[in-house]
Amino acid sequence: MPRIYTCSVGPLKYTQRAVFCEMPRFSIRKGGLLMRSSLTRLFPVLVASVAGFVFSVCGSVSTECGSGSDCTIAPTCTDKVQNGTETDIDCGGSCATKCRAMGKCGTSEDCGSGLVCLSGQCAAPSCKDGIKDGDETDVDCGGSCFACAPAAACKVSGDCTSQNCASGVCAAPTCSDGIKNGNESDKDCGGSCSPCATGKTCLADGDCAPLLCGTPVPEGQSAVCGLGNGSDLDLTVPAGMTRTINSVATGGTGTAASTTLTVRDGSGLSVDQIVLIHQTQGTGAGQHELNRIASVSGTTVTLKNPLKYDYVTGSQLIVVPQYGTVNVANTATLTAPAWDGQKGGILVFMAKGDVTIAGTVTMAGKGFRGAGVVGVCFPGAPACLLNHGRTGESSTGPAAFSTLSAQSKGSNNGGGGGGGTRGQDCAAGGGGAYGTVGTAGVDGTLGNCLAVAGQHGGGLPGTVVGVPDLTQAIFLGSAGGEGGPDEDGAFPGPGGNGGGTIILWSKSVTVDPATGTLNVSGNPGGVGSTSGPCGGSGGGMGNGGGGSGGAVRIVTTDAVALGTGRVTAAGAAGGAAGSCGATYPGGAGGVGRIQVRAGGTLTGTSTPAAFTN
Repeated sequence: MPRIYTCSVGPLKYTQRAVFCEMPRFSIRKGGLLMRSSLTRLFPVLVASVAGFVFSVCGSVSTECGSGSDCTIAPTCTDKVQNGTETDIDCGGSCATKCRAMGKCGTSEDCGSGLVCLSGQCAAPSCKDGIKDGDETDVDCGGSCFACAPAAACKVSGDCTSQNCASGVCAAPTCSDGIKNGNESDKDCGGSCSPCATGKTCLADGDCAPLLCGTPVPEGQSAVCGLGNGSDLDLTVPAGMTRTINSVATGGTGTAASTTLTVRDGSGLSVDQIVLIHQTQGTGAGQHELNRIASVSGTTVTLKNPLKYDYVTGSQLIVVPQYGTVNVANTATLTAPAWDGQKGGILVFMAKGDVTIAGTVTMAGKGFRGAGVVGVCFPGAPACLLNHGRTGESSTGPAAFSTLSAQSKGSNNGGGGGGGTRGQDCAAGGGGAYGTVGTAGVDGTLGNCLAVAGQHGGGLPGTVVGVPDLTQAIFLGSAGGEGGPDEDGAFPGPGGNGGGTIILWSKSVTVDPATGTLNVSGNPGGVGSTSGPCGGSGGGMGNGGGGSGGAVRIVTTDAVALGTGRVTAAGAAGGAAGSCGATYPGGAGGVGRIQVRAGGTLTGTSTPAAFTN
């Protein structure tokens, strides 16, 4: 067997590894003469030249030790010499031992577990080495490396940037693959896909249109569509208290595709506030959108997103609070300012958390206004009056004196009820309309000051406004028509106001089934009277028509519990008292509209039934 030693050779003091042949003799070659030794001892056979002699290294020439030829020993994987097929000392090649890191190699098969051969040297695999190695599924990607682009090989979804490994190949992201991939902000929405729904994760407003992304948010939290960012903290209305929100509102006008609005009053407006822009009255009435304020300078508001619509006189801008949670306690009331002809009539907020209503959230009677005021004389009274009763206000426009319709009744004003015509006594105003038509005012009795001989009609009801899907357009409730004046003069019954509008986006909504209410019902019509400083006697002035219900729109990511009949957008009755009494009532208002888009289970009922598509 070979042994490895280190020794010196003669006068050269030559030191190197020598292989000893433990044999009865050794060989030395000088020139062509082969000299043999019969000494039985160990002798170093070295590659060294001493006085013309050449000592053959065992294994360096093709001779056989002890056979009469030069000494040789076959290479092994333990001889501490790089020989044979080894790529480094005693490793690689045909050796079972694989080379360690930094060892020489020809292929990765020469290297130990977890190593690869790079530029002739064993090294750990890298995600940037330009070869498929380690646990990569394709070159420098997959496995523990970066995710692979589409068309690369894969084993599991996590190997792909699209998170979609189909039949061993990374698929390109699509907007319908059921996976959040590509530039989507949430699964199959946002980015270059269609906008995300309420509560879905977003990065910018464009991910949510027509909703807005609830940014900015605290570090570590994700922004979501439509629920705001909670910057106005939690809202709690204690028992017995009334809280009014949405007081920061102003009329404004702007042009589609622009980013500016001209407002009546810029006070209270600031950067990053979310605002609802609503065409409340006039051309384009009902259209609305959310936007975000970029800057305010006097009466010029610059928005972060271009306007979708034109906004003309009759539109308003309302700051939308962004709450965490909302809790309205039993006997507490949450409301917003009534419509005043330029702004108001809409209660709107966002909540990232739950909304719990054990008390009252109301915009009842805070929509479009009925004409006439108790205690204020009808124009021109007393005497044979020239005017019919006034129409109810509506999205079409303000109240105005009715004209005589083709049916010889007081004409309406779109959704606003018509006024009772002038005559002797008791022509009543028509009811306002929204989701349904109201009823006409009862005709009066004949007598002096007839508009047309033998005709003295009540007011027509308003016409239906909008559609059930309040996403498209949302309105205030229309007002009822004023009662008809008579020849004696005094006070016709005022038309009843329509209900206002409630819009909220939240995680969930729970209306207490015993004590909670959401109410946007209209107000009843007033009663006519002949008493007072305006003169008048006898049967008297006509009764007013009732206002229609307004609108409720609820959008959540989780459950909605309405209770039973606790959410109401009812039309109101016409006046039925005064000098004309119940025999000559004003027309009743139609019901409003309710839409609930719940992300979870919807339970309970409302008046009218909620549109849920």
